[in-house]
Amino acid sequence: MAKKRPYVCQSHEIPGRWNGGWLCVTKRGITAHRTRDAAYSQLDRESETITPVLFRADKSGAFAGQVTAVFPCEPGANHEFSMACYSHVGQHSACDLGWYQTTRAATPDEYADLKRELEITPYSYRLKVYRRIRHEFHQTRVAELRRA
Repeated sequence: MAKKRPYVCQSHEIPGRWNGGWLCVTKRGITAHRTRDAAYSQLDRESETITPVLFRADKSGAFAGQVTAVFPCEPGANHEFSMACYSHVGQHSACDLGWYQTTRAATPDEYADLKRELEITPYSYRLKVYRRIRHEFHQTRVAELRRA
């Protein structure tokens, strides 16, 4: 049975002639590598995991204008209305729909630095930016909570 997710294996596991001892198998095809680390690096680069994100800015108060990245598919705490979030100051944290409703969508200029920070090492997220929260995000988050 063929594996459906991207994976790394040794070259003798897949029939054919390969110019390397390790293979990276993804949706895009098979690439040969001399070392295991090189194969895993390729797998990371071609990872199909895209993380939905909403960049929100506080409307008023002490944190007015501060931008927060909200990960609507990732549970922030042990209840279904809690989501994971990230900001420059507080780093990783949790937020809920009540807080979300008191914020506004941040502009691309406002969230550019935060987005860049999340896309480089050590986080290396592959982000897809959304302007509004969607029902399917809630469903994914609840399913993730039930799995835990």
